[in-house]
This record gives sequence, structure tokens and C-alpha cells, in this order.
Amino acid sequence: MILEDDVMLDSYKLEVYENFGNFNPHKVDAATVDFLFDKTYDVFGRDKARVHHHDVQIPANTTPGYYHFIVTCKDAAGNESSVIRNVMLKN
Repeated sequence: MILEDDVMLDSYKLEVYENFGNFNPHKVDAATVDFLFDKTYDVFGRDKARVHHHDVQIPANTTPGYYHFIVTCKDAAGNESSVIRNVMLKN
């Protein structure tokens, strides 16, 4: 993804967490675990950053189903903007 600010970026955060509500029709095995990822990355001092990650590792025993995928970018002035997508993880 490409992050841009007219002055200076500060950081961005990647979050992934379950979006099952009270019921997950895709839960097929009690041995599975809900996937959770929450990490903030530093891009301070730049007005533009192109980022690509390989550190989001989804375990083989992750519970299949719907998850929220959220990217929040913050600039040096403290302004934030987020993009939220719903994704389905399958095995």
C-alpha cells in the first residue's frame, strides 16, 4: 500500500480480528483458534511510504470465517484515517 501526507507521516497500524458476531457457521473444529493481529509500524519523517509486509502470519489452525482487516494511518499532526475491510479466511 502507499501512504501519503501533505506534510509528514507518523505511523500506521494493522489490525485483524474476528467478525463472527455471536455465531460462526464456518467453525468446524474446536481445536481452531481465532486469529488476532495488532501491530503499529513507524514511518515518521516521510511524506510518502510504500509498504509491503510478510510478517502477518496466519496459523494453520486459524478458525475459518469472517474477520475485520483495518489499516489506520496517523500523520505527525495526530490526524488519523482508517480503511476497514471484511475478509473471509478459509482453510
